[in-house]
Amino acid sequence: MLVLDAMMRHINGFDVLKALRADVAGPQPKVLMLTAKGQEKDRPLALALGADAYIAKPYSNKEVLETVRRLLEA
Repeated sequence: MLVLDAMMRHINGFDVLKALRADVAGPQPKVLMLTAKGQEKDRPLALALGADAYIAKPYSNKEVLETVRRLLEA
């Protein structure tokens, strides 16, 4: 499982997600986008690119842990 932030220093999480999902021969881990970037267009974009879940700030630790557990059990 990968946890990606939409806003990273040298590359954004959307680009990482796009490259990961484009590599159909490689492993396809569950991906959680966890970010402070909560604009309306970001969640649909992340899900369209192949994110399994998207959580924007403010979020609780409980919400993150529940989402991680759900994704790992799926």
